[in-house]
Amino acid sequence: MSRLARIFQALGNDARLRILKEIAKRGEACVCEVIEATGMGQSAVSHHLAVLRNAGMVRDRKSGLWVIYSIDRELLQGEVGAFISGLMKSVEDAPPEAAEVRLALKA
Repeated sequence: MSRLARIFQALGNDARLRILKEIAKRGEACVCEVIEATGMGQSAVSHHLAVLRNAGMVRDRKSGLWVIYSIDRELLQGEVGAFISGLMKSVEDAPPEAAEVRLALKA
C-alpha cells in the first residue's frame, strides 16, 4: 500500500480524526491527555495512535515514562498538503451543486 493510501485510510476513521484534532489543538499530547479529551479507552487510543504513527501522520518521543505525540508538520506541507491543495482547487472550480463538499473541506 502506498504512503498516501495509508494516510487516507488512517483519516477514514472518526476516532482518529478526533485524536488528530486534539493533538493539533495542544501542539503535542500524551496518551492520557488524549484519553481524557476524547473519552475513549486506553487500548483504543493506543491502537489509533499506532495507526496514525504507521501512516506517518504523528511523531512520538519519549519523555521519562511518557510517550508524547505530535502532528508531523512536514507531512502536511509535503505530499498530503499538495494533494489537499489540489483537491481544494478542484472543489472551488466545481459546479454550484458541490457546495456541501466545499464547506466540508473548509471546516
